[in-house]
Amino acid sequence: MTNFPDQDDESQQLLRDLLALSAMPNETMVLLASELQGEKSFVSLQALLNKYISNREANEAIARLITNLDVDAIPLATQWVQTWRESFDEDKKPLSDEDFELFTRNLSTLLQPSTIAVIRRTQKAASLLLATGNQITGLAFICDVRPVYNEDKSDIEGFVPLTTMKLYFDRPNAEKEAVEVVLTADQLDEVFERVAGAREKLSIMQNKFSAWLPNGNVGGAS
Repeated sequence: MTNFPDQDDESQQLLRDLLALSAMPNETMVLLASELQGEKSFVSLQALLNKYISNREANEAIARLITNLDVDAIPLATQWVQTWRESFDEDKKPLSDEDFELFTRNLSTLLQPSTIAVIRRTQKAASLLLATGNQITGLAFICDVRPVYNEDKSDIEGFVPLTTMKLYFDRPNAEKEAVEVVLTADQLDEVFERVAGAREKLSIMQNKFSAWLPNGNVGGAS
């Protein structure tokens, strides 16, 4: 991020997010950064934030900062907050010198080349999972019965239970579509067997390759 707007809503949100760092113990940022610098190539960003930052607003603020800022933004962000502080009278400054010093330490602790590298890899891998193929948005099963008529269709001799499976999805071009198929009870059992088999394979893959998967989960971001 190369510049900060002066008065728009985005800049006000960014300022609030930056100031959130002045209210957090540096020890928390150190612990957070140490896990981001760990041996794993990918991390569960939200799970990590939830582990160390219980306050919802502060949690969301840090999430936005690591998503939108990079290491080269530190000097500009620091100067921007300092300029904002100096716009107030000396006895009315909303951020004390001690809080400003804590803000700068936390910002530098959070945004390091090693932490940003893991964050960006995780974000890229998660986006790749969502950028390929059609994305399922819903699944519905509708159970009913179909009548069985006699040969001249003058009477109903019985009924056949059926299930309609409807799959809703978004195409990569953002078009929304759905496909539906009618299944007998035996076919429905076969679907469940195949789903169970696929889930078992995913679990094996997750256990074997979790260090290389975004958020350690085959399903992507958590």
